[in-house]
Amino acid sequence: MTAVAAPTSATDQRGQSAKALTFDGASQYLTNTTADFRSADSAGSMSAWIKWTGSAQSAVFSSADTATADYYFKWNILGSANNYVIYIAQKNNDTADEIKGSTPLNDSLWHLATVTSSGSAWKLYIDGVAETITLVAGANSGDWFADTPNRDNLNIGVTKTSAIGSYFNGTIADYKIWNRELSATEVATLYRMYNPKTSTGSLKKGLVGQWDMAQTSLMSSTVIKDKTPGSYNGTYTGTMTAAVDRHNQSNKSIDFDGSTNYMTISNFYNNLSITGNWSVSAWFKFDSVSSNQALFSSSASSSNRMQIYFNDGLDILSGSIYNGSVITSKSVSFTDTTSWHHTVFTNTNTTTTAYLDNILLTDTTQSMNAEATATTIVGASQAAAAKFSGKISDIKVYNRVLSTTEVAALYNSY
Repeated sequence: MTAVAAPTSATDQRGQSAKALTFDGASQYLTNTTADFRSADSAGSMSAWIKWTGSAQSAVFSSADTATADYYFKWNILGSANNYVIYIAQKNNDTADEIKGSTPLNDSLWHLATVTSSGSAWKLYIDGVAETITLVAGANSGDWFADTPNRDNLNIGVTKTSAIGSYFNGTIADYKIWNRELSATEVATLYRMYNPKTSTGSLKKGLVGQWDMAQTSLMSSTVIKDKTPGSYNGTYTGTMTAAVDRHNQSNKSIDFDGSTNYMTISNFYNNLSITGNWSVSAWFKFDSVSSNQALFSSSASSSNRMQIYFNDGLDILSGSIYNGSVITSKSVSFTDTTSWHHTVFTNTNTTTTAYLDNILLTDTTQSMNAEATATTIVGASQAAAAKFSGKISDIKVYNRVLSTTEVAALYNSY
């Protein structure tokens, strides 16, 4: 699309710079002169992240006929005072069909707005939740691109019929169009993918340790903040190298060199007395795949420890759960140094369970608990051996067992 009057590059809903565009509400928009865009689509979906800062009707998207005001399909923000909501209007040289949603958007915050059509009715969603729809005019027809001929433009941030107007005031990111109706579950998943606070909000229960490994969480050059009220801050050994995380955000993970780097968390295990039910979650990316790399451990001796480690990369869980001897083994072909992966381990008094990238790998009818005097280490094992070579971010420890649904929520979250 062609930028008109130079919308400004902006930070998106995930805090990533230069991943969104801010429109001034006066002259800036994106446009394309494609005739009858997606004219074969009689059903479909559109979504966009929007942060609206306006005070009058604003167009998020439109496709129309510039010669008249009789053919258009547009998606606006419409309302008055403190009640500006999502609004859809379609006209095919007849009575316009118009509906609106129910959630006010004039709070200057990011929201995921989604509209879907089955071909016979529209649905509206804000932040993954279905809106209560009010009929404004005509009918809730669900008319889509195929039902709107004679269009000669498509635009983001403005409406262009016989007159141009409804300039968008705010920021837009990640605009998407589908040629089918998304289900409510798919819309909710879209929202969870990019909004950590909502997708992990139910996962605060029992969270006793969280180290996101971001540079913004440093308390000093060697101290990494625990983001829970327990304040079990980690002490980093070696030269700290900041790295990008799984969303390519700068300074959101730490690169462990496999030689001198590890993080020690004093008094964590013994103060909390985590025995029986617990869970550990972490994101990681290998720099090199070699034998005996510990991701997380709590141990007081080589004979009694809880430890999550990787053996030769090929048997990712062979010996990964350890309490003095191997208590579970699961062979997985794993030599990947290019992608981020998510692992979760849960433990009860009788069973230890392992997940990789939201896939249940193994259950074992044994339990894993460390001694009361255990030292907790990230990136190495007991006595700082078996050092990890790669990037680590977003480590969480719970004093309860996460369900498979909760494991999936962590994997699908920000």
